[in-house]
Amino acid sequence: MDYCTDDGRNLIQEWYAAQDDAVKVAFDATLFTLAATEDWEAASVQEFKVLTERHAGLGEIRFDVEAKEPGWKKPRKRRFRPVGIWHPGEREFILLLGCEKSGRIYTPLNAFDLALEYKAQFEQGRGTIREHA
Repeated sequence: MDYCTDDGRNLIQEWYAAQDDAVKVAFDATLFTLAATEDWEAASVQEFKVLTERHAGLGEIRFDVEAKEPGWKKPRKRRFRPVGIWHPGEREFILLLGCEKSGRIYTPLNAFDLALEYKAQFEQGRGTIREHA
């Protein structure tokens, strides 16, 4: 599912639209894999991670894309971590927004804190959810 803000913005779709084809394909394939996976929290599932501590209640979808930068001899790994609302034991994940991880830095910088704000809004009945397309 996708979360849409009070003003109708679908942040995950906005993020998706801004990505290149390789990222879109990898994201779609990862969602397809997870949709066919019974237990996302199993140790063998590398495509999902439950967030803890101050980001409890959230989870991140995990996938990587090899990118060849102009002038670079070797491709570099781009790591993506779209984040959403996770309710353990339920078969529903609500995508909030997309982000990219480089070392310990996320783009946007405050992605998980923003996700917590959107989660709080959703829990207050603000915004809507819709089927992810």
